[in-house]
Amino acid sequence: MMKSGKTSGSGAKLRDRNAGGMSTHKRMVECQYCRKPRADLDGPLQCCSGCKVDVYCSRECQKKAWPSHKSMCKQIQQRDAEATTEEMDEIVLLRKFKGKHRPMIFECTVQALDLYNDPTRSQRYILIIDLERRPHSNQPAIAFRMVDARVVAFEDMESAQRNEMRIQMHQAEGALMGSGDGTIGVMFTMLRVNTGAATIAGAGFTKDVLVPSRDWKGLLRTCMNNGVVV
Repeated sequence: MMKSGKTSGSGAKLRDRNAGGMSTHKRMVECQYCRKPRADLDGPLQCCSGCKVDVYCSRECQKKAWPSHKSMCKQIQQRDAEATTEEMDEIVLLRKFKGKHRPMIFECTVQALDLYNDPTRSQRYILIIDLERRPHSNQPAIAFRMVDARVVAFEDMESAQRNEMRIQMHQAEGALMGSGDGTIGVMFTMLRVNTGAATIAGAGFTKDVLVPSRDWKGLLRTCMNNGVVV
């Protein structure tokens, strides 16, 4: 159900793809190592105590993810430590905004990267969503407004970000390809605010979610700018 009371064809398709009418949001929020969705767990996912960004289904997964997560975790902690109270508030709000819109971000990234025609594009490209802060709004779902979104090649990104994402992708693919759930790749999306705050979302994808590219940018803009949460 769309929490805003609005409906969309894309939202319906997202719901249809979830077995037993399972919450799309729970299906899209997953362990950052084994990619098991929250909906399949008996309890909640646990945040990394360091960066408070990545989530895991168990201490075992967190330990296995540490070699590849360590560098980014320390970078996030350093950035958070250097941030002013105002900047930190914006970073936390951006992460909550990402969480609210994660299912739609997932669907639109599939289309933006054109994974229907070439699933391997997820290994070379990332979707970057540019946002601006809405004044006087602290509700996570409408805290930011989408300005634009575009597909960028990994090779055109800063070397530190590019290398970290390749490490994460290699680790995620290694865990997912043998999981038996049909995962065929991992894709990434960056949300970036004009003030400098940024966060990255990664997710595994299966063949059944690959659909031809439509007006993904218009759909994403409508959902984000109107607070439509699937």
